[in-house]
Amino acid sequence: MKSRARVFSTVVTAIVTAACLCAPAGASSMPLTDTSARVASFTSTSEGDPSGIHTTRPSVLGEADEGGNLQVSITSITPTVLDDTSTLTVSGTLTNLSGAQATSSTVLRLFMSVHSAVAAPDLSAYFSGHTDAGIPVAERTIDRQLGPRQKVGFTLSVPAEELPLDDSFEWGPRGICVQALATTDEGDIDGEDRSVVVWDSYYERQQTPISVLVPFTSTQAFGSTEQWKALSELARTPGVTLAVDPEALTSFVRTGILDADGRLRSPTATADQAQSAGTSAQPQSTAPTSQSQSTARSDSDSASPAQSGKSSQPEGTQSGSANGTAADAGSQSGDQPQSGSAGPAEMTPFPHWPSPRYPTPSWWHSPATSAFVSRALDTLVGSGGQVVALPSMDADPARLQELGDERLTELARESMSVFGTLSTPEQVVNQAGQADSTTSRTGSAQSVSVIGSVLWPRSSTFGLSMLPESTGRTIIAPAGEVAPPEDASFTSVTRVEVDADDGHTHTEGASDSTRTVLTSTRELTELLAWDAPTDSDELDARQAAQAMGALITRQLPNIARPQLVTVARNTAVNSELVSRIRSLTQSDWMAPRSFAEIATSEPTDTEREDVHPTPEVPDHWEHTLHTLNEVRAQVAALATALDEPHQLTSVVNVAMLNAVSAGHDDDHAIEAAKNLQGAISELYSLVHAEPSATINVINKTAAFPVRVTNKLPWTITVTATLKPDDARLRATPSAAQPLEANSTGNVEVPVQAIGSGNIDVTYIVATPRGTILDSSQSVMVRLRAQWEDIGTWSIAGLVAVAFCVGLIRNVRSQWRSRDPLVSSRRKHTHSDDGDTP
Repeated sequence: MKSRARVFSTVVTAIVTAACLCAPAGASSMPLTDTSARVASFTSTSEGDPSGIHTTRPSVLGEADEGGNLQVSITSITPTVLDDTSTLTVSGTLTNLSGAQATSSTVLRLFMSVHSAVAAPDLSAYFSGHTDAGIPVAERTIDRQLGPRQKVGFTLSVPAEELPLDDSFEWGPRGICVQALATTDEGDIDGEDRSVVVWDSYYERQQTPISVLVPFTSTQAFGSTEQWKALSELARTPGVTLAVDPEALTSFVRTGILDADGRLRSPTATADQAQSAGTSAQPQSTAPTSQSQSTARSDSDSASPAQSGKSSQPEGTQSGSANGTAADAGSQSGDQPQSGSAGPAEMTPFPHWPSPRYPTPSWWHSPATSAFVSRALDTLVGSGGQVVALPSMDADPARLQELGDERLTELARESMSVFGTLSTPEQVVNQAGQADSTTSRTGSAQSVSVIGSVLWPRSSTFGLSMLPESTGRTIIAPAGEVAPPEDASFTSVTRVEVDADDGHTHTEGASDSTRTVLTSTRELTELLAWDAPTDSDELDARQAAQAMGALITRQLPNIARPQLVTVARNTAVNSELVSRIRSLTQSDWMAPRSFAEIATSEPTDTEREDVHPTPEVPDHWEHTLHTLNEVRAQVAALATALDEPHQLTSVVNVAMLNAVSAGHDDDHAIEAAKNLQGAISELYSLVHAEPSATINVINKTAAFPVRVTNKLPWTITVTATLKPDDARLRATPSAAQPLEANSTGNVEVPVQAIGSGNIDVTYIVATPRGTILDSSQSVMVRLRAQWEDIGTWSIAGLVAVAFCVGLIRNVRSQWRSRDPLVSSRRKHTHSDDGDTP
């Protein structure tokens, strides 16, 4: 049984991982039977780490500025929100990139714009240097002559009364700029860096309700301690909702952060097990807990004292953050790692899960699975929280519709059964209201609410065609889609009711003919997703996110306009993301709300852009669909010969769901489809005829033995026949014969010989329905048919009889010639004949 389970695990891992593209180039050509090499090749690459994916500079930050030959980098702004009593402190670094020795001191000047930005293009223009830096508000001289590549820190401070903060209506984002100037023998060197700070005059306004939806799916879940800390902090941050697929949380079981019951292990054990699983357990920096703290990145060697906003401690230790609460809950439960248990990398903790990484649909329906997911969400999110449920492997619902496979579409819906009871946003809001009154009486909080009626397609698949089939569902549009007109002077509410037939905005509210679409601002999505390369860039992203929130509120301060911000898929879940989201949501002009509250808020009463027609399926995707259809046909043909066909089809279906994952681009789908097809072809090769020596056939009819090996982990029923290259041998397909898993047996093929000679014969192994599994083996057959021997003996017998007859006649003739009586009679007869006239 253990051997069979190991083979099954190997096959499952090979199939699904082929679709997930975990293997390096060329790994798909390895023989499936070489289990150790194949599994190693599929698991050698760390999966899910999205670092480096979102490297395009956000549009709101404008064009990247070279900064001149005297590089200025602003790395800290304190406070990030100014008021009338604040002292603005700007810190950073200066680096001489000119290659020449400075011959003078360096003069620094701090500028601030006089007017607040009113739209995202204003911020972009300021960051790009297309608008004036503002008026000078502070100056300082660094009495140091910088040599080539030499770096020095700086700090500039100025009280609020010396800043251009006069008109309270002008509250909002203000650009700040630090310029530097020095002299060398070759001339002047200069540079500047720009950022933004928000001035809050506490002007009368309505807070903007805001919710941030953060995806955490199997494409980005790699189970590190740092990821768990950031995720738990996000999950417990007001206004943040996680969107997860069924496989995402299991990454923390594989690395030992969660146990198989979904509870957090002790912090010490967590760090040790994460290290043994290949994740980082080295001392890391915790996320800053105040907005004045900066993130240490590539400029960590700066001399600025304001850059030490992070405190170093080993990962997995408890802190004062929300993650500490989760860790406390886990350790108080008394769940310590069991001694002698398997290492996290080898853990297979769930029933019906033959692979260390991927489940089969039977796992979704296991009571133990639902219990695990429920406890894990409770550990992560906490009682009273919300999550949005996504289908297995984050399958794109619009792509599934294009594929036109009802079984896969149903499978995607079925996979969400692991979350238990699913609710709509309306039900969650109603339940929350009831729970509030219950909590006030009993003091107990509700469990995690799981919203299962959300469709979140990729930008390349979102379009008009998905609306008719989305009754009762909430559709999340890609950031920037269904946007207000270009001449709109404010950012409208996030909820839009659109006509299911033409995608036009329905300004009278929801009806039976409309669908709910949630829109989001593209600039904020870009800011949250960006993989900032330096400290200065990270600060700009965090400051710009805060400024965008203030800008949206200031555009129409007397009307609260609910906003949803979607984080792009594959965004790195780390401390930087936590800091940016908190900068956006935890400001006085923002009111954090749950996803359900935003989804059920009042829809817009202003016109928006129509939902555009669904983009035409690209030619390469047509080819991918064709490949996936071929895979499905191959699997269906092979499954008909298996005693337990669902064990194969279910795993392949999960792999196909991954091939259409919304977390991957079309290039992934193409490669995944090819690799999956290769894996299925290798499965076919596991059932094959064994080579044979020359075979003699000396009878007219015979039972021709074909030795067939089945290396699959399942029992399969096969037939065998022969394909001779000469008509002197005729074969009839054998009767269907079952072969046990990992066994070899003889299958007898009825043959008829009608001649003699030497001919080549090819073995054909097939399913009972005629699908060929193997035709790679051939054998030399010598025919000595029985009818030919009978004919030879018959002719020989006739010759012998003729010889005997002739011999007898000759003997009789000689005997008669010697008899006297016969001789006289002959003479008399002759004389009588002579006397006749």
